Amino acid sequence: MAVSNGSTKVDEEFARLILSPHAYADQTVLYESFRWLRANNPVGRVEVDGYDPFWAVTKHKDILEISRQNDLFHSGDNGTVLRPRAAEDMVRSMRGGSPNLLRTLVHMDAPDHLKYRRITLDWFAPQKLQALEARIRVIAREAVERMASHGSECDFARDVGGAVVDGAAQHDLQLIGSLQSDAVHLKKVLAEYENEHGGRPESVLMCIGPEGDFTPAELNLARSHGCRPITLGPIILRVETAAIYCLSILSYELLT
Repeated sequence: MAVSNGSTKVDEEFARLILSPHAYADQTVLYESFRWLRANNPVGRVEVDGYDPFWAVTKHKDILEISRQNDLFHSGDNGTVLRPRAAEDMVRSMRGGSPNLLRTLVHMDAPDHLKYRRITLDWFAPQKLQALEARIRVIAREAVERMASHGSECDFARDVGGAVVDGAAQHDLQLIGSLQSDAVHLKKVLAEYENEHGGRPESVLMCIGPEGDFTPAELNLARSHGCRPITLGPIILRVETAAIYCLSILSYELLT
């Protein structure tokens, strides 16, 4: 990908728009600005007082080319969130120099990225996902139809999520991640199951919620359908990290 030797600095009006959280709430103007940049300055440098400079890459083909050159374009050197330099400095001071409050796959470079990715790589191979596609489409269609049947409003946890939890009984063990005091460690639950049933569970339902935890109503609904609250430790994990964490423990405990 070649960058012109001419002026590539993004106009300040466009630059401030890219940095403004309000622009992403109503994206009409933002999209128009990106269209202009794609046509006139597809690889432009954003320089605004109070922020570290960065490059705005707006063409899909350029983004793909960058994503393939992991040795040149790193994921962990700078933060993945646009924030003022003062906030950037504060995060680095809190995290021992790291620009990220959390460290997930999208923040990792070689060699760590591949090591962590290999944990679940086989489970997300195309042939494995294809085997689940028909079942997922049925579940998705039923959920959409259930929402539509309620007209213009519905309570997602009760009217849609509840039906998903109803299927929990199809699994040997039902679990739900929780930040509440009654949550126990996954390893303890697995040990108790083996003592009670004389063997490991053949299938496990694992419910993962948002970083702020499930609502009390959602947790009570899950408990009423046999889901046991488990803790993932003292650190609050992002949803995608929590899922990988649970899959890793289940893989180790049940498949080895």
